[in-house]
Amino acid sequence: MKKLLLLACNYQHRYQSGIPKNILPRLNQLYEQILQRGLSFHHSQPPLTRQGNRGRVKRRVGHNLLLRLQNFRGDVLRFLTEPDVPFTNNQAERDLRMMKCKQKISGGFGSFDFVVIICCCVSKIFGVMFYGFSQNLMFPLPIIKQNVTCG
Repeated sequence: MKKLLLLACNYQHRYQSGIPKNILPRLNQLYEQILQRGLSFHHSQPPLTRQGNRGRVKRRVGHNLLLRLQNFRGDVLRFLTEPDVPFTNNQAERDLRMMKCKQKISGGFGSFDFVVIICCCVSKIFGVMFYGFSQNLMFPLPIIKQNVTCG
């Protein structure tokens, strides 16, 4: 699975305007074959033992992963058909990490208005950084003291 997804990522980088239509069905077919082979392997394994009689039977970690990859197939392979969707969500996780650290350090944000102000400022800063604008184009800090609305 890892090799297939990395191959698909290489295709995405090679074809900036979109992966050719003759390659997409083959990638989808390989994805489905790998899922079916993995699921058949896990179904052939003996069930895990459980303590007590209540609840559902436990599944192995790999089995759970395969089921999620099968259920969210469209989301996993979305980067193949939509050039704007990145292969990973690393940038989104980095953006959220800063906000989570701010929340943990300060013990919360204090009020919802302050959360809105912080989110607006951070989104503008990341927008400037992402699109490579000069730092001189950033908004001045006194704007934070005013009633700021995103938009």
